[in-house]
Amino acid sequence: MDDDGLLDAVTARATKPIIGSSNGQFLWLKQPADSPLSSTPWEATQLSSGHNSPDILFSACDLNDDGETEFVYASFFTGAGLGLAYKDPSATSWTPESFHYMSIDDSIGPAFATQVVDMNGDGRKDVLISNHVNNAAESGVWVYEAPQKPNPLNDTSLWIKHKIAGNFTVLTKGIGQAAPGAAFAYRPSISTGGKYSVIVGGDGAEGVYIITPDSEDPSDWSYTKTEVDNCHGTVGQVAVGDTNGDGFTDIFVPCYDIGELHQLTFAP
Repeated sequence: MDDDGLLDAVTARATKPIIGSSNGQFLWLKQPADSPLSSTPWEATQLSSGHNSPDILFSACDLNDDGETEFVYASFFTGAGLGLAYKDPSATSWTPESFHYMSIDDSIGPAFATQVVDMNGDGRKDVLISNHVNNAAESGVWVYEAPQKPNPLNDTSLWIKHKIAGNFTVLTKGIGQAAPGAAFAYRPSISTGGKYSVIVGGDGAEGVYIITPDSEDPSDWSYTKTEVDNCHGTVGQVAVGDTNGDGFTDIFVPCYDIGELHQLTFAP
């Protein structure tokens, strides 16, 4: 983070009191010079704090291929939607003075997770994000097309938003139940190219859904949502990957309330 040749760490934290406003903080933990495994504490520097600050869920990336790392983040506890954190291009290291953070879109409410991926195969990075609410009309999964250089990332008018799925109805009873959960991009066969599909656990909606593109046209952002499994209770965070080396994606679904783990896979 400070170009001293030692890898550092960044993390985020949040506070959500019973009474009062929630808050997020973004932290830089500097690796000590003696040894990362020594008893020397890592020096903590608070880079940001506030309603639009990262508050746990974020992704490190180089969105516009300018050689600089940015952080896209989901403001879940503060309900501030999708945000961007970045360093002043003229600064040589990360400090509170060189650090900037901003809201890209707070209309989606409590955002749940982010993934940076070229969703439509046009060679440019996109941001995949879901929210987590108890309102089917406001629930959804979105893709944001990031501005490309020389356009600035901090111009919110240049971000292009696509809603690819919605209407996740909370079925599980109880305080704090919401939907959907985290969304993950995948391809059924890991050796193929083209547009990505998305797997998302419903969390309180109890189902597991695949969201598939209606065409391979990069300019077509229409998708179809299909329920492929149901936990009849809360769905935990799904895991995606080729676990047996057959070249096809496997999906693991933790059915939290009934104590079961389901595996789904794609066949040749």
